[in-house]
Amino acid sequence: MTYTENHENMEVKLLTGRGDIYSGITVDSKLLAKTSALFERQLEQSLVAWRQAKRRGIWLSIPHDRTELIPIAQKLGFVLHHAKPDYVMLTHWLDEKEPNQLPSYAMSTIGVGGLVVNKKREVLLVQERFAYVKNYFKLPGGCLDMGESIESGVEREVFEETGIRAHFRG
Repeated sequence: MTYTENHENMEVKLLTGRGDIYSGITVDSKLLAKTSALFERQLEQSLVAWRQAKRRGIWLSIPHDRTELIPIAQKLGFVLHHAKPDYVMLTHWLDEKEPNQLPSYAMSTIGVGGLVVNKKREVLLVQERFAYVKNYFKLPGGCLDMGESIESGVEREVFEETGIRAHFRG
């Protein structure tokens, strides 16, 4: 048996990491396979497992001394997110039913919430989809898109979360 044949039959460990409340995962870069060939198999198998587990967004940090792995990750659907002196961050949005909701790399994000009151003076609340506790309610809201005004962002977020067209008054 040649080294290549033996190498192809080696078992790889699935990548794991820290989960988040949005059903995403930040991969532990210490678990990256030692060779490019093994990494490709490891990442392919991990993607299958993450899809089965209904993971949504994957964050993959490639250390600066392992950049040969970047083209492999890109071939499997990862895109560059940002780079720092000691790593390159790639992301992959797996949820095919929703548009990519991973935040872009920015210096800051601005959150908005809409206080919607009807004629009966009732306040509109939504149940948080990604809360650690059940039955957690909040005002409809989220983050502004790049270049979006607070007014249009609040109106958009209320509509996205409730289907109600509210108008900003402030």
